[in-house]
Amino acid sequence: MNRLTRRIATITTLLITLMLPALPCGASASPGRTVLINAQFVVRPGQFRSVRFHVGNKNGSVVGRFRSDTNIEVYIMDDDALENWQHGATVKTYYSSGRLTVGNIKVRLGEGDYNLVFSNLYSTFSIKEVTANVELQD
Repeated sequence: MNRLTRRIATITTLLITLMLPALPCGASASPGRTVLINAQFVVRPGQFRSVRFHVGNKNGSVVGRFRSDTNIEVYIMDDDALENWQHGATVKTYYSSGRLTVGNIKVRLGEGDYNLVFSNLYSTFSIKEVTANVELQD
């Protein structure tokens, strides 16, 4: 990749990042379904993006699909686990994709607060361009 192409790619990524300051979440898809995320976004090297959601007393299932231009790690974890994970601890997750380019999520969860996390913490230079369509079903 020549210097001009790299600069164009960097500027494009920066513009995409600025246009997506937060992940859209919480939109109602239909009765009994809540869209957690249906978007394209960038996860910069050494960073992660997360969507916080609540599962009510009926329990629920998180169902969806994600795709990245290169490998991404996707997790579902509760609030305490997220805080500990951010500080380097090994934590219990309800879903852990491993490093994948494409993956499907189907997880049954009990009542509580959770976080859907797209992680690029392991990368020191690679930007991940991610597309995700994930919903909470009662």
